[in-house]
Amino acid sequence: MSRRATLSDQIYDEMVGRIVSGQYEVGQRLPSEATLCTSYAVSRTVVREVLFRLREKGYVTSRRGAGSFVQRAGGVPDPSFGAVSSIADLNRCFEFRISMEGEAAFLAAERRDSTTLPTVRHAHRAYRDAVALEATGGEEDIAFHQAVAAAARNQFFGGMLRAIQVHVLFGINLSRNLAPAFAEDHLTHCVEEHGRILEAIEAGDAATARAGMRAHLMNARHRIFGSGGAG
Repeated sequence: MSRRATLSDQIYDEMVGRIVSGQYEVGQRLPSEATLCTSYAVSRTVVREVLFRLREKGYVTSRRGAGSFVQRAGGVPDPSFGAVSSIADLNRCFEFRISMEGEAAFLAAERRDSTTLPTVRHAHRAYRDAVALEATGGEEDIAFHQAVAAAARNQFFGGMLRAIQVHVLFGINLSRNLAPAFAEDHLTHCVEEHGRILEAIEAGDAATARAGMRAHLMNARHRIFGSGGAG
């Protein structure tokens, strides 16, 4: 995988996250190509590839001479998943993520190289810095998990994570809306757990990376539901 492809995947995932979370609202004009190039420190070729993918998936539409506009915000999940309608649904989402993302972390450690490691490191630093600035770090949290999925070098992991983006955001927002003391403790633990996953991936320790990701997601579920889950 080339560095350009890795950057393209990362930027695409981040922009989809912003559309789904409502930061980019339906009908809103996206930043210009030049602005995106500057914001992400990438070439116009990379930005155009990202915009092409967003158009292809139906997230944005282009208007000649006017730019790209958000076309839909709810198109990330496959319709077969349905929306999160209960706490039980969220618990099932955690069950799925524990299995899927654990294997993604395992493969990311096995297949890490000079093109994937910087992306995972950057995502970890961005999340750590957001938390240090007392931000909720929702986008940065998702970006870290997407970076690990991309590092697995199997497009189905990243695609599946994007497909449940709305469900993941629901869980993040729920945990962030709990009592302030709980939320602060939750964020601190998340930073530490992300750090351990990164260390295992850097070391090429696939088993520890898998265990770390599974533990991280199980801990996140426990922090919301307690030891018993939610059925």
